[in-house]
Amino acid sequence: MTPRTRRRLLFGAAALAAVVTLALAAGLPGRGTYRYLNVFQEVWGLTRANYVEPVNEAELLEGAYRGMLASVDAVSAYLEPGEEKLLAAAEPAGALGIELLPAGGIPVVVRVEPGSSAEKQGIVVGDQVWKIGGKSTRLVAWPVLRRMVRGTPGSTVDLEVLDSRKFDMNTRTLTFEGGARKGFTLDRLEGPVLALRLADPAAVAPDALRAELAAARTADPSAPLLVDLRGAAGLAPRELVRLSGVLLPGGELVKLAARGGAEEVVRAPDLPRAEFPAKLFVLVDGTTAGTGEAVAALLQERANGVLIGRPTYGLAGLPELIPLSGGGHVLLSTRQMRAPSGASWSEKGLEPAKILTPGQQVAKATDPLLETALRWIREGAPMNAARPAA
Repeated sequence: MTPRTRRRLLFGAAALAAVVTLALAAGLPGRGTYRYLNVFQEVWGLTRANYVEPVNEAELLEGAYRGMLASVDAVSAYLEPGEEKLLAAAEPAGALGIELLPAGGIPVVVRVEPGSSAEKQGIVVGDQVWKIGGKSTRLVAWPVLRRMVRGTPGSTVDLEVLDSRKFDMNTRTLTFEGGARKGFTLDRLEGPVLALRLADPAAVAPDALRAELAAARTADPSAPLLVDLRGAAGLAPRELVRLSGVLLPGGELVKLAARGGAEEVVRAPDLPRAEFPAKLFVLVDGTTAGTGEAVAALLQERANGVLIGRPTYGLAGLPELIPLSGGGHVLLSTRQMRAPSGASWSEKGLEPAKILTPGQQVAKATDPLLETALRWIREGAPMNAARPAA
């Protein structure tokens, strides 16, 4: 048995203990706390006494901490002493051109920037990243993962990747690249349909987006607009203010709700949103997360946008770094983003008004879900159809 396999099993056993304890606590509110601690102690004792090889108790406990917090949400985590420095340091200017989201304890690639080092190395959406620079990514919180894919421009890092097409593990060497990112693309597709891919809301230059939207609307004033938010992820709700008067309306944008009911409202100047066509569609799926979900909710509530595609990721927690008395830190969601109406997408995500399921005729398309969405829009967007003709 390899060391890595042993570590996975140890972390899995400890995480299971923590999750079982939490599940019992949630399901049996009338029982005492000691009952749940007894469950943990029993699993701990069985593992130490019966595991095929002697266990490292420190690793077992660390796995319990990490597993317990990872079961809460994608941004909460236990950080051992020193790990918090990655979050405290200024964010480097170099990027690898990928966006990751945790899925089952392992980060999955949800966006690859065109022309980036990641694309050049053959990384695609759906690949799993098991290590970054030799460091395991298992049970690593999303804010830490985002920092791990940033570095000094020109420097390199090795990623251990499970290829989603060949299902084999391999190592890719990627280069951190500097320079401004556009954050969006706008194309006129057959139909005609205007397709705005808002990949990275935080990188969008409002004036550039405004100019391109105005030019596209002048050329095709009646064309439906499809705002594609797949791969759009973030945890900076105040970045939405930059999009007000361009893509989003002014006024109340998002609520930041704390435990107990206290709310902070993120507002933008009361500017009218740029004029959009009567037919506005918002394409989302499981890679739409955080501020990407906030944009989708705003377009749905304030611009009569129709959400289509698949349910979103369900990322709404805003983490706070809390020091522990014995050393280390806890990264814990202490506030939650919500739509102006108060609607929450935490954990469950946003449910599209129209679920799209690619059929056999688009299975070989470069982007089957996008092609399915375009066909449905061209057919007149029939909401009562069981599924779009594909």
